[in-house]
Amino acid sequence: MPIICLKQKIKQHFHKTKTNHKQSCGHRVPKAHLTMIKNHLVRSCGRRYTPVMAQYHMNLKYISRGGGKSVAAHAAYISASMVEEERTGLIFDYTQRRGEIISGMLAPEGSPEWVHEIESLWNHVENFEDHIAETRFRGNKDPLKNEKSLAAKAEYLETCKTGYQATFALPLEIDSIDHFKELSERIVEECYVKEGLIAQYAIHLEEGNPHLHILATTRAWDGENFSRKRFVIDRTKVVEIRQTAARITNEFATEKGYNFSVDARSYKERGIDIEASRHLGPKAFHKYQETSQIGEENEEVRLQNIELLLQKPQEILKLVASQKPVFTPYREKASSFRERMRAAV
Repeated sequence: MPIICLKQKIKQHFHKTKTNHKQSCGHRVPKAHLTMIKNHLVRSCGRRYTPVMAQYHMNLKYISRGGGKSVAAHAAYISASMVEEERTGLIFDYTQRRGEIISGMLAPEGSPEWVHEIESLWNHVENFEDHIAETRFRGNKDPLKNEKSLAAKAEYLETCKTGYQATFALPLEIDSIDHFKELSERIVEECYVKEGLIAQYAIHLEEGNPHLHILATTRAWDGENFSRKRFVIDRTKVVEIRQTAARITNEFATEKGYNFSVDARSYKERGIDIEASRHLGPKAFHKYQETSQIGEENEEVRLQNIELLLQKPQEILKLVASQKPVFTPYREKASSFRERMRAAV
């Protein structure tokens, strides 16, 4: 939905909600509160529902053979390259993928040179998991125990984790390719490489949606090979990584003179009584559709938040205080993003 149409819908809904509030409560909402709420919600709407202020989004998952996914395929996708998976013989070719992409590999000090090559690294990861299966499930002379061992081996080979992946929304306010790269490498280094993991990263400079992809090994490099003990990223570690990425981003913003901050906590954890919208990724829009289902759901969330903020205008003050929004019209930001990136090339 174009930005003007979206703004008009919000203004119409805003006026209707304001009238209903007066009829039900018998008094008007203070004008200052109305102005703040309306301006915040309207100005936060951009093309494809992209917010003006820096919004925090970091999604962490893992890749496993059991999920029908492949680290080689994901590595090729995020870097727009071609990778052949030796284990299956499949070739994943994303060299025709469009868009500005900056990719790299970070590894612990002393790691061999071949770990910086995408195809070599992920094929070695796959081979090492096969090696783990061979050495861990060796069978048994007892027929029953041998059968169980072989079954466990087969299950491991079909379901083992082969990579940790993450997607991080980079702030729109950043105006330099070098800054995008520097911030991304700091996050990868602190959150993954510091733990001994090897991590591939790719920055996708999509207009209105610059973001960072991370693909890390599940085992630390011990100097000669991967560790036999898997590095565990559980719920506690996920929270830690999210908080670390937010801290690094805010420190980077202060260091470089940017006027934004992000917060890894949810609205609920911050004591803000509004509903969060969902992140719009690269697949959020279909070429034959004006908006996606996620986009429509986000609009409904936004309109519901208008009603809530009319009843509880103090929530907007909490939101503004927590995020340091920069109220620059989004169209101005969106139009300048591509120009800034071209100038930086």
